[in-house]
Amino acid sequence: MTTKDGGLIVDQPLYHGLRWHQPGTTFPPDGVIATDEQLKAYQDGGFLITAKELAKRENPEAFAASSSLEQANATIADLRSQLDTATAQQSGPLDLSAVATLLPGVKTLTDVVREVKALQARASAEPAAPDLSAVTALLPGVTTLADLPSAVQGLQGQLKTLQAVHATTGGTEVPANFLRRGRLAPLGLTTYESLRGKTPDQLNAIEGITLEDAEKILGLVDTHFAAAPTG
Repeated sequence: MTTKDGGLIVDQPLYHGLRWHQPGTTFPPDGVIATDEQLKAYQDGGFLITAKELAKRENPEAFAASSSLEQANATIADLRSQLDTATAQQSGPLDLSAVATLLPGVKTLTDVVREVKALQARASAEPAAPDLSAVTALLPGVTTLADLPSAVQGLQGQLKTLQAVHATTGGTEVPANFLRRGRLAPLGLTTYESLRGKTPDQLNAIEGITLEDAEKILGLVDTHFAAAPTG
């Protein structure tokens, strides 16, 4: 059994012909016989893989560029054949409809050559840098992977500071219907003790709490402690 993908490679340890065949080796090796049915069964079972499938799995970006290059090379070979035929018959211009689907914007043979060279350059270049647009939206200072560790470190520092400033303290929990409790809870401000000593401006800085709300909250806190028994 032959394949269009450059032969078969062992992907998992395979016992065949009274011996083990290790991953990464070609199969069947010289001197080993395997029927088409056996090869298909080994492929279906995940023991064998084609060289092309292995290349795609190990480096998908390079494989995609290589596949595009193969298609482009096949197309340009066909176009050259058309050119030879057209020249011999002195017929009309080349039919570029097929290649235009693969390489949009191509209108002449010169365009095809240019695009194929670009694909060749991409195939031989290092894998493209990852898309950091989503990260940059959250961390504007991050433009490369090298920027990421320091940005994350900075966020971790801010988180520690926030936790230290707004850490939940022990004490009496405010009731579930306490004014703006839903805005206070994420910051650990769920007890009268955690709210005690806060200023209206500090509470007003919390999203969703107005200055009027802040003053009412502190009034409720003062009332709680005024009514609490002293010992």
